[in-house]
Amino acid sequence: MKSQWKRFWKEEDGLGMVELVVIIAVVVFLALLFREQISGFIKKIIGGAEQKTTNLMGP
Repeated sequence: MKSQWKRFWKEEDGLGMVELVVIIAVVVFLALLFREQISGFIKKIIGGAEQKTTNLMGP
């Protein structure tokens, strides 16, 4: 039984998938945490692009 636990602990198959899931979870958590700041930043960028397009096309 003890050798099985050692082998299980050292086994690295699927470790890449666990790392990927953890990274995705962290990104989602940060996106939720800073969603207002991210939303404001995107609106600012889109508003600036819209203003420049309006100025370029003329009234």
